[in-house]
Amino acid sequence: MEKEIFKYVIGVDGGATKTRAVLADLNGKILKFFDGDSASLRNNGIDESVKNIARAIKGVLPGNKKEIFSICIGLPDVAEEFGRKIKDIEKSISRKINFKNVKVISDQIVAFKSGTNERNGVVLIAGTGSIARGWNKGKEEKASGWGWLAEEGCSFWAGREALQAVFRNLDDGNENILTKKILEKFGVKSANNLAAKIYSENVLEKVSSLAQVLDEAANEGDLDAKSILSLAGRRASLAAGIVVRKLDFYNSFTLVLAGSMFISKDFKNSAEECIKEFAPNAKVVFSENPALGAVKIAIENYEQRQ
Repeated sequence: MEKEIFKYVIGVDGGATKTRAVLADLNGKILKFFDGDSASLRNNGIDESVKNIARAIKGVLPGNKKEIFSICIGLPDVAEEFGRKIKDIEKSISRKINFKNVKVISDQIVAFKSGTNERNGVVLIAGTGSIARGWNKGKEEKASGWGWLAEEGCSFWAGREALQAVFRNLDDGNENILTKKILEKFGVKSANNLAAKIYSENVLEKVSSLAQVLDEAANEGDLDAKSILSLAGRRASLAAGIVVRKLDFYNSFTLVLAGSMFISKDFKNSAEECIKEFAPNAKVVFSENPALGAVKIAIENYEQRQ
C-alpha cells in the first residue's frame, strides 16, 4: 500500500465578525490565508456558520487535498453551549468541503496556543466579544463570554459607548472628532438619520465596527474616544482577573492577549495596566494571528501519529 505523503495542515480561527483560515506546511509556515464571514454559532446558527467556515477553508485549499493531514477549527461558543453538537458540526463541515479529518475545538484554546506552548496559563480575547479562560494543573475556569449583551470591553461594548457619547454630543450641539467621524462613516448629518442607519439592520455588525472609528478618533486626540477605549481595556481585563484568582495564579504564568480590540493603543495600554494590578508576575504575550494556534494543534496531532 502506498504511504500517504502529507505536506499541509489548515488552521481556522472563527470569530463573531470574521473567520480566518490559513494553509501552513508541517513546520508551521503560513503559505496562504483567507478571511471570510462570521462563524459565531450563537449569532448565526449552525448552518450559516458552517457555510461561512467552509467558504473560508475553500479559500486556502491546495490543488491536491490529499496532501492535507488535518483541519483544526477554533469556534466561539463551543465551550459554552454547543459542546454536545461538535460531532455534528464537524460532519457538516466535512461534507461541505469533501474532507474527513476535521476537528472543531474552542476558539479560546486556539487563541491560547497561538501565543504559547505552555499547558497552563490564561487567555483574554477581546474582539467582537470578550472572554477569559485559564488552565492550571487540570483545573479550568472562565469569565465573561455570554454574548454581546453581557461581554464588557469588546468592540460591541465600545461601539455602544461611542454611540451614547455621540448622541449626547448631538443633543448638546457639540460635534467633536468622534461625532464627526461617526456621522461621516454612516453618511448622515443628524441624530435622526444616524439612529435610522444604526437600527435598520445588522445592528451587531454596525455597532461593533465603531471600535475602529474610536481608535482613529483617539489617535487624533479625541477625549471621548480615549476615555471609552481605556475603560474598555480595563473592563475586558477584569474578566482575566477573575480567572487568575480562581486558578490561584500567584507566581509567574503566561497570559495571552488576542482579538481586534488590542490593535488600539489606548485599549491595550489600559488592559496591560489593569493586568499588572492583579497579576504583576504574569508574562503577557500578544497574539496577532490566533489561527496559528489551530495550526499548532493540527501539527501536534500529525507528530503524534508518526
